[in-house]
Amino acid sequence: MASDNASIVKAFLVELGSGSLDQALSYLAEDSVWSLVQTVRGMSISKHELKGRIGAMRASFKGNAFLLKPISFIEENNILAVEVESHTETNLGKIYANKYCIIFKMVDGKISEVREYNDSLHVTEVLLPAMEYTRALSAQKGQ
Repeated sequence: MASDNASIVKAFLVELGSGSLDQALSYLAEDSVWSLVQTVRGMSISKHELKGRIGAMRASFKGNAFLLKPISFIEENNILAVEVESHTETNLGKIYANKYCIIFKMVDGKISEVREYNDSLHVTEVLLPAMEYTRALSAQKGQ
């Protein structure tokens, strides 16, 4: 049986990938921080910044959505380590299928901190070109 924290994280991942971004963000504490942990270009972003980034990312996918499938959970106290796989097709027709290890820190039933580890080469080769293409199309429509 999944813990309350695991159930919250599962619901968050569903909404983040293909549901309501506002609903996804409701699972995050107001002062939550999302960190992309990478050797070269890591960063930390706020809850507000996350909405813009995920919105731009989802806009680059067919159907404005992607599957985030939790594979396994390890939970200790208020920390969850979740192995996740994503899958979707970009607006350029390439498959974006990344693998993640995401560490969630829970406080009072909310996600207060996230550390995401992913295949940054896959992001660079597949996701970023699709995002740039989608931005360019949007800019052309706006002229």
